[in-house]
Amino acid sequence: MTPSIHNKSLNHVTTYVTLPARRGAKEAKRAEIVKAVNSCTKTPLSAQAVNALVGRASSAAPAQSKIVKGGGLQRALLCTPETSFALMTRNKTKKDKKLGAGSFKTAKLAIDLKTGEKDVVAVCRRSKCSDEHWKSLEGEVAAMEALRGKEGIVQLYAHSKYNDRKHGEKMYLVMEYCDRGELFDTLVDKHHPIHGDFKQQLQIALDCARGLKVMHDNNLLHRDLKPENIFLFTGPDGKLHAKIGDLGFACGANDRDQLKTLCGTVLWFSPEKAALTAEALADNPVTEDEWIAVSTPKTDIWALGSIFHALFSPDASLTYCQNGSNNFHVSVNISYAIQGILSKGIQRVGMDPSVIPLVEQMLSVKPNERPTITEVCDYLEELAKSVGL
Repeated sequence: MTPSIHNKSLNHVTTYVTLPARRGAKEAKRAEIVKAVNSCTKTPLSAQAVNALVGRASSAAPAQSKIVKGGGLQRALLCTPETSFALMTRNKTKKDKKLGAGSFKTAKLAIDLKTGEKDVVAVCRRSKCSDEHWKSLEGEVAAMEALRGKEGIVQLYAHSKYNDRKHGEKMYLVMEYCDRGELFDTLVDKHHPIHGDFKQQLQIALDCARGLKVMHDNNLLHRDLKPENIFLFTGPDGKLHAKIGDLGFACGANDRDQLKTLCGTVLWFSPEKAALTAEALADNPVTEDEWIAVSTPKTDIWALGSIFHALFSPDASLTYCQNGSNNFHVSVNISYAIQGILSKGIQRVGMDPSVIPLVEQMLSVKPNERPTITEVCDYLEELAKSVGL
């Protein structure tokens, strides 16, 4: 029954309809969530099935993040004290859409059951990981927790471990969804409008630099910067923006236990790191102190400079992004070849003259001649102002 009140002084009846309006708003939000869930799967869920997910999530309210399965639920939930996520990770008949997969990590979609927004869920099986890989996952969580709410970094919203009877221990990470994918795919697409759009290139470079500055300011090294770990999204201004992600090899700048390990992607190694890797591959002795010496903020600067080179020069992007190899020895040789070219001067074809001095300095063979990330940011900020960005 619609509530009403009689106002004698005005001699009329005023009718309030707030309850049906609220009910309508709730139904609209639920319909939005149903639509969001079904955008992540090839086999749509019924409204009743989605309502069951929302109802179970609402009643969970855990003190700590936890995985909720079973009880007739058609998808697993990751419930946190603040919100809950429907994990669109059904594999049995390949129902749910896959964003990507590595040797031990699969990326699919998750839906925030309060907002209906899409996120990414990475599922990692302990049985497919070496001890080092599993440790790197725990390190990734620690790094992302330390950078929660920071600019330029893909955000971690929730994480939880779960012991699956069939597959053993799993780790679930729910992270920010970047709707435009990896920078790598953009760079290798010859017809993408970013090529030739200097302002757009500059915006992405500035976003990346700001993200790396946040890491270095928090005493963290990324150690695996490459276009595949730069994620693009549509910003509130409608333009393409970037964030740094995949912090699996990130560690403290003074963490000797982590710094003494070889990690990263060879094609984006700095000259000093590639040279030491070649020594190790030739079975020459390499000490822990030598490994630590080539894992510094200036190593990240080289990698970021290589990304900038590929970003600002279409010819360079093909050199970098289409010459990778699964063979470690071959990759080291390719890395050396690229560094040999760069030592004689970067490819300038298609590059705006204003960024050439910065990229050349970032790609200095001697680490002490490379700028700090603060200097990189300052240069790009001034350049952005000069072009009205």
